[in-house]
Amino acid sequence: IAMMMVGRGVQGVGNAQSLRERAFDAARGGNPSLAADLFNDYLQQESSAATCDFAVLNCMGAMSAQLGRFEEAVSSFQKALAASAPEANLPAVRESRTNTFFNLGNACTALLRHREALAAFTQVTQLRPDDAEAFINMGNALATLGDMSKALGAYERAVAIDDTSEIALLNCGNALCDTGRNSEGVMMLLEALEQGAVADVDLCLNIGVAARRAALDDVAVEFLERVVKLEESHVLARRLLLTLRPSAEGVQSSASDDVAYAKMLFDQDAGGYERAMLTDLKYCAPARLLDMLLNAHTDCDEVRWNRVMDSGCGSGLVGDLIRPYSRHVTGVDI
Repeated sequence: IAMMMVGRGVQGVGNAQSLRERAFDAARGGNPSLAADLFNDYLQQESSAATCDFAVLNCMGAMSAQLGRFEEAVSSFQKALAASAPEANLPAVRESRTNTFFNLGNACTALLRHREALAAFTQVTQLRPDDAEAFINMGNALATLGDMSKALGAYERAVAIDDTSEIALLNCGNALCDTGRNSEGVMMLLEALEQGAVADVDLCLNIGVAARRAALDDVAVEFLERVVKLEESHVLARRLLLTLRPSAEGVQSSASDDVAYAKMLFDQDAGGYERAMLTDLKYCAPARLLDMLLNAHTDCDEVRWNRVMDSGCGSGLVGDLIRPYSRHVTGVDI
């Protein structure tokens, strides 16, 4: 007897309700592709459900996310939330919407739409204020958007809810270190190890660097030595160990180490250079230089230079300001 396989565009399977039930069965059975196809067939027959059937729209979002189709997932989750809005205060609906907001946040994160993810996770924390995972994800979004202070607050809330969560402890510990609270950060990261976090190169290095900044030299040496054992050629760990223990056994400096160390520091700090100079240090020399140049041409209706040579450190801070007044700018790092 020839067996017929069900695929996209199922026809003649019965009424729309049958398609709906089969779609949910496929979803529960771990077949997201078939479930998505059946849901689409159901919506073709029952077009009104595309705006009012919360369960279908929510499940379609989950299936799309499992298939890596995150744009579709976001769209379905948003439609599901809109469909359930009139009954949002009912306890059962409220709980379902909370889960939908959480899944929406994850889908937005996968698409690097971090502000939308932050909005979704914020909704979860308001609807379910004891959800440690929501506060962790909220903190991740804030950290990605550059607001480390608020990210730390979210991580601290996650730890307060669940002080056994190694992810909450790790993220909170790293955020403490990033905001200058190194000794507290070290203690938090050590607690993460106690809760089962893997002592890999990155974690050991973070503890070692933070401990050194906090003058916890014995802890710093212990974890930097762990880094070197795990990755013998790790330049930063080797260099920091030498500053703490100049005669450290098996750790020597070389010219190539010096070059690699300088490159690592440059790459590490380059991304935050402009923020550090202009915001943290209030560096205003480029702006003052531009004002001087413009004030020297107050008799002109419009200042426009043909060619400008920016001979300096190669930062580009002057170039960014002077470019609107120039046809061509050349920057030279001297």
